[in-house]
Amino acid sequence: MNDQESKNLSQALPVDPRELEIVFAEFGATVHAAQCLEYALGLLMALLTKYEDAKFEGRPDESLSAALSSQTLGELFRAVRKQEFFTSAERKKVHKAIKQRNQLVHSYLVDKAEYFLGAKSRAKLVEDLKKRRANLREANAIIDRMIDRYLKEHGTSIEELHDFWEPLVRSDEELPDHFID
Repeated sequence: MNDQESKNLSQALPVDPRELEIVFAEFGATVHAAQCLEYALGLLMALLTKYEDAKFEGRPDESLSAALSSQTLGELFRAVRKQEFFTSAERKKVHKAIKQRNQLVHSYLVDKAEYFLGAKSRAKLVEDLKKRRANLREANAIIDRMIDRYLKEHGTSIEELHDFWEPLVRSDEELPDHFID
């Protein structure tokens, strides 16, 4: 955003938009962590289906490709729990992360709108988002350990796949224009 655009936007907002950047950056990072958890649960379900011949009632995996409702990820986790053992602490951690993911995606910015107005409240918002992201990462680590167990049985690991994939990922500047439109 150039200075003129910032000035124009500042006239319409009670806060300089540059002061909001840290909040939106943290929000984006936290939503990314939520998506990682969602995809990890889907991958675990796929591995269970392929290698454990798991049968999932009602095909909750098919809903992954549809727009997710606030219950879909919870239903997916419940289906996975029927096939995979979770300690009580692990189950609570993942359940809490799913609940936080749902709030984050469906209502967080609206529920916290008043926190954008003051510097101290924005700092609290950033801290809240950091805590949520840490919770999401901890839950994702639980799912990743289960995924890794299946991958190791077949000669690979999450780390090996990450090392393979990382050089293939392109930066935003390299994306074709049709991805930006």
